[in-house]
Amino acid sequence: MRELLDAGMVSGDLSDAAGGVQAEKNGKIVITFDDGFENVFRNAMPVLKECGFRAIQFIVSGFIGKRNSWDEALDGLTEPLMDEAQIREWLAQGHRIGAHTRTHRRLPSLPSGAMREEIESSKKELEDRFGVAVEDFCYPHGAYDQRVADMVQEVGFKTACTIRFGVNRQGVNPFQLLRMTARRESRGLKHWVRQWKTRGLQWEI
Repeated sequence: MRELLDAGMVSGDLSDAAGGVQAEKNGKIVITFDDGFENVFRNAMPVLKECGFRAIQFIVSGFIGKRNSWDEALDGLTEPLMDEAQIREWLAQGHRIGAHTRTHRRLPSLPSGAMREEIESSKKELEDRFGVAVEDFCYPHGAYDQRVADMVQEVGFKTACTIRFGVNRQGVNPFQLLRMTARRESRGLKHWVRQWKTRGLQWEI
């Protein structure tokens, strides 16, 4: 976060990322977190505040205050997810929330009715519970196809994030936004920070 701050980046929203070129000129980035992990509340939020960045957390609406059991089959480990009070504090600090379905299922494998329930109910549940507009979506497991993207748009979302690597430029599909994974070993992240410093590029984490 400090490297991004030193490079002159400022926080934007996913609508900015979907805007491409205009966001490039303004040096806007969008910081995103998937699943709603409690460790983001504990560890990331103080750093975001220190650096003056805002972020969006994609919440699995049916698992608030629970654990990410959908990952248990991978390594047997799960982590606690943010509870309602923590999400309210997250919002009070100026951050945003988006929807990540009700139960984190792979959407392309579902029949249309079940897919709509996962997508539409997550939006409604979060809006009703927290009293904020939920306009941004993230595909669980990064799994989507055109049928899924069309449904996300149909139920009223304005953007959707993939896990595909890249920079959001002019003409990007707002329902197929690209991202960069920000890990210590991420050479791609360091590369784009250097590029921004030398000639200015917009990208979305």
